[in-house]
Formats: sequence, C-alpha cells, structure tokens
Amino acid sequence: MNQTMNKWFLSSALCVVPALSHADSFSETKTRAEAGDAVAQDALGTMYAHGDNVARDYDEALRWYKQAVAQGNASAQSHLGDLYRYGYGVEEDDREAVRWYQKSADQGYAEGQHKLGVMYSFGSGVDQDYSASLLWETKAAEQGHSEAQFNIGTMYHYGDGVEKDYVQAVHWYQQAAEQDHGPAQYNLASLYYAGQGVEQNATLAKQWLGKSCDNGFREACFTYRQLEEQGY
Repeated sequence: MNQTMNKWFLSSALCVVPALSHADSFSETKTRAEAGDAVAQDALGTMYAHGDNVARDYDEALRWYKQAVAQGNASAQSHLGDLYRYGYGVEEDDREAVRWYQKSADQGYAEGQHKLGVMYSFGSGVDQDYSASLLWETKAAEQGHSEAQFNIGTMYHYGDGVEKDYVQAVHWYQQAAEQDHGPAQYNLASLYYAGQGVEQNATLAKQWLGKSCDNGFREACFTYRQLEEQGY
C-alpha cells in the first residue's frame, strides 16, 4: 500500500470564515465593519481577499484586517499573518507572518496556533523547533483543529522531531479522520493495513480509504481500487 503523500498540511491562506452568518451580504457586513465591529471587519477583509461578492482587492483586505487587529481580533491577526506569509498585497515576510500568528495563538485561537506550529516545523520566519511546533499544534488539536491533529499524527508516524510512535499516530489521525480529513483518513488506513499502532485490519483500511476517496484524496481512490483487485 502506497504512502505517497505530503507529510505536513498548512491550511490554505484566508480559508477560515469568521463567525458571521452566511446570509450576511457584503453591504451588511460593510455596514457593521464601518460601525467598528471587529468581527465584521475581519469578515469584510476576508471577502476582499477571496473576491466573495466583491472584486478581489488585497489592499482593501489588508486595510480591514488592520482595523480588526487594532481591536485585538484573533482571527484577523491570523489572516494578517496569511497576507505576509504568502505575499498577498504586501511583501512576503515570514517573520512578520510569525509575529501575527503568535499574537493570534497567544489568544488561544486554534487556527493561529496551528499556523504558528507549521512555521516552527519548517523553520519559516523562526528557527526550526519541533518541540515548539508540537506544543502549538497540540494546543490547536485539543480544540478540535483537524489539520493540527493530522500534523501531530505525521510527527509520530514518521518520527519528525519526536520518537516514532505508531500508537500516537493512530490516535491523532483518528481524531482528524473522524472530521472527514481526507489525508488523515488515508494515513490511518495505511496504519490499519500495515498493523502499525493498531491490530492489522484490511477491512477497516479499505473503509477509511473509501472515506478518504469520497473526500477528494485521489491517492486513496487508487489504493482502494488496488485492494478491490486483491479481493478485500
């Protein structure tokens, strides 16, 4: 069974939707933002960053995120970090990205904690530090952040900065997999198939592969068909 997948997952920039109803229109959000609502300012920045009901405009996204972070909004701090991480509307600057992720993480915001953990893992904008990465990813994972759970699973699966521990890998992959995280479902399937950290069970491996495939992880679809051909 193949295990040809990226070991670390950094959530796409600006993908977290602030806590506003999907029914909120652009004009309603802008009205709230102009009235000083930090959540709406963050949401408006994300609308501009995505081009959601308005032309994409990173300068406007930056402007509204800055207004939200001036009020200490943790989601906006994470989003501002994304702009610097990927160079959207500003010069790419990993150190500045880390600075904003840190502010967000320090407020207990799971997405900021996860992204800070990833930066420590890669040594982007900070000295590489797997212990710090594990610390921040764990804080996010304990809040139910599936990507953080997946990343911790990979650390234990492959022994990245920690002693290899298949039981811990299964534990964290399972948590992410139960949230329909396709890569985690695939990796969990590989451990069931190999009997690593869990009793060998090809039937469960196939079930998790099917779920991963349904969630769009193409390698899982290929491997699922291989197991079918082998009679599982």
